[in-house]
Amino acid sequence: MTTLTELPYEWDFGLVFVSYLVATVASYSTVTALQHPLTAAQSVLAAFTLSVSGIWSMHFLGMEALHLGVTVSFEPGLTVLSAVFAFACTAAAITIVQWKLTPLRAAESRKA
Repeated sequence: MTTLTELPYEWDFGLVFVSYLVATVASYSTVTALQHPLTAAQSVLAAFTLSVSGIWSMHFLGMEALHLGVTVSFEPGLTVLSAVFAFACTAAAITIVQWKLTPLRAAESRKA
């Protein structure tokens, strides 16, 4: 029978805070990019890039903030898979937002 023991851990709260700041700035920048009067394609590309960069940066900063007292390494395949997941979720979210914003933008341009 295998007995599992908990690894001792500690957090680097400075990195946790930086991770939070990165997520906040990336979220704000993403929303701002979607509202900026660029072409739809430019707006989506900017928002997509900012959002995915924020997700990945926040994730890896958070992972670096956790100290387990043992060597931890990242597997390239799983790292790429996490990127694909972040890309897919972000693309779906931005597509939904753009779909909802399109009628609003059309109504605003008719008023002008």
